[in-house]
Amino acid sequence: MARNITVGLGRVAPARVAVWNAGLTRLTADIHQRLFGARLVELLGGDLLEQLALQGTLHSFLEGEEFDGRPLISQLGGWLGVAEAFRGRDIICYHKNWAYLEDRFGVRCADFVEAKPGIPPTPRHVASLLERMENDGIAVILAASHYDERKIETVAGRGAARSVVVPMNPGGGAGVDDYFALVDTWVVGLAQAFAAPGA
Repeated sequence: MARNITVGLGRVAPARVAVWNAGLTRLTADIHQRLFGARLVELLGGDLLEQLALQGTLHSFLEGEEFDGRPLISQLGGWLGVAEAFRGRDIICYHKNWAYLEDRFGVRCADFVEAKPGIPPTPRHVASLLERMENDGIAVILAASHYDERKIETVAGRGAARSVVVPMNPGGGAGVDDYFALVDTWVVGLAQAFAAPGA
């Protein structure tokens, strides 16, 4: 998205193309560092890592290649390094608004508390959800902080699950002033929930 915005800005203000491109370069470098960790970016370069991630082959590549006698996956840091705690795991999401998180960090919303947007869950749906959580061993519920936290906590309590309630956007919570802080909140919150006993 940032690349498209930069191109658009260049069309509108061609005299400032160098400024826009410099900003994009800084942002891209910051995202690579945050996503993959400084060491892996130093070893392989952010552009290659980004390409592998977008192709869905990052983890298989890192698991299959070595550096200094160790699999490259051991060098994975940043958000993806933290997300190893929940990669490949199922969670219950309050609402269908976590597609980016699922895609980027390898967690899966197996079901939803609010199956239809804006319509509170029926008792039958909640009972079915609780049964699925028990049968499938799903012990984490993810919800955006703008939803009714009492409902979230009720379902989590009945399902013996931990709730992770986080903002959806920068500015949506204390200390969540930018995109980087937002993703930090998501990833760390889920990692802590999965680190708890019984996850």
